[in-house]
Amino acid sequence: MKGRMNAKDNAAPPGDSARPRPVLRVLVVEDHPVLRETLSIFLEAHGYAVASAANYGQALAVAAVAPPDVAVCDRQLGGNRDGVDTARELQKRHGSEVVFVSGTSMETLRADSEDLEVLDYIKKPALPNHIEAAVRLAAESR
Repeated sequence: MKGRMNAKDNAAPPGDSARPRPVLRVLVVEDHPVLRETLSIFLEAHGYAVASAANYGQALAVAAVAPPDVAVCDRQLGGNRDGVDTARELQKRHGSEVVFVSGTSMETLRADSEDLEVLDYIKKPALPNHIEAAVRLAAESR
């Protein structure tokens, strides 16, 4: 479990009277370690405060410390709880927006998550910039 939700300083440059822009907190929930780390690094490089988790329990523990604005969830996480369960709980507890990234059937995923407010459904293999674009939509809507 990675809990790197340490917000970067997005304050305006010295002499600029603009207010600091809030940093969007993103939680990447992916059981594959390389994918989880790669996506986390990519999103951090784009200015988001990123934490990551490998499963349902880790995701809830990380979110309890720093509630995510957006959860990027894989459907299949291993164990008894999947990405839909995870997203449902994160949305219920913290109002997190959800982006699903999955190699499973999108029709089935949409049907199983129809009770959730989902920003996007992205089919694996997915390019990180497609995922970042979905996360950016959440940032722009705030």
